[in-house]
Amino acid sequence: MDIAKQTVSAWAECVATSILHSVGLTTEDRNENGKRPPPWLFWGIPGIGKSSGVRWVTKRLSELTGNTWKLLDVRLVQFDAVDLRGVPYVSKGETFWALSSWLPNVERDGEFGILFLDELFLAIPSVQAAALQLILDRRLGDYVLPDGWYVVSASNRPEDRAGVMAQNSALCNRFQHREAILSVDAWIEWAIEKGLRPEVIAFQRFLGHEVLHEHTDGIPKGTVCYASPRTWHWVSNLLDENQSAENERVSIEGLVGKGPAAQFTGFINIWRKIGDIDLQEIIDDPSNAPIPDDSSTVYAISGHLGRKATKDNLAAFITFLKRHSPEFAIKAVRDATQRDEDLKCCEAYLEFKRDFIDINIAA
Repeated sequence: MDIAKQTVSAWAECVATSILHSVGLTTEDRNENGKRPPPWLFWGIPGIGKSSGVRWVTKRLSELTGNTWKLLDVRLVQFDAVDLRGVPYVSKGETFWALSSWLPNVERDGEFGILFLDELFLAIPSVQAAALQLILDRRLGDYVLPDGWYVVSASNRPEDRAGVMAQNSALCNRFQHREAILSVDAWIEWAIEKGLRPEVIAFQRFLGHEVLHEHTDGIPKGTVCYASPRTWHWVSNLLDENQSAENERVSIEGLVGKGPAAQFTGFINIWRKIGDIDLQEIIDDPSNAPIPDDSSTVYAISGHLGRKATKDNLAAFITFLKRHSPEFAIKAVRDATQRDEDLKCCEAYLEFKRDFIDINIAA
């Protein structure tokens, strides 16, 4: 698609900043002088985190404004065109429409919020056409979208074979568009914040875009299970279930597909073998403690050390990993400081950052 591209986190920050600016305008500027930002439409491959990005925007706006922002997630694919306006009734010889419960209502939903029209282009063309007035004019018949509410939409791309209907060009022209792109570093930062399993995070650092999402150029016909940020999250949850080795292997394959599952199974086998690594030996003598030759094992060890790092042992861990390659030390330091921001104040981190001043350790 020939549209602007951003990571989910960058797009979400952009939307939050734009809405925050709009909230600070006068009502006249927003609604009569045309300064309200147009609605957003976020395109992207299935499982990349579009919906998570919108949830982050809502949470961020609540933090920045001190007000409660609500997220209403509406799937227009569940509607017929006549459903959007509501059920008609007759009063005193005139026809009126009962307000549809899915539309934001200040008394019930609050003064501020995001109306999220997810999977917009799964809706049939007549529903897309019926939504034109709501998306641009913020009206639907007699209904008016509350002033503190903003419209955000998302859709898979046509090449993703996700059932996307033909796009109404008039509807498309009512949005500002972005296409989501993958960022392994951004996903890892999110995964650490959410507490995903360290072996899943270490694996993504090891292979990156190769396995975080297999089909960034579109989903091939006949593909049912494939690797995506969403399915790797589920793999992390699966590892908490303590399944038998065979059931775990088959379940991972059922989430991310055969190729990524085989790679990950091999990686976690190494991870589990080093789970009993003698940390005290590394702390006591980091310059001489045994270190493997192969990169996959050292990657697993660096992920393990990043999870165990404290201000008292970080210097030893850095010395140990630098013996193989500074890359592994950088990886461990990134994981450790994303998990514990206070480590950025210790001398070991500051010295390491001075040594590698040309490298963005925090990336």
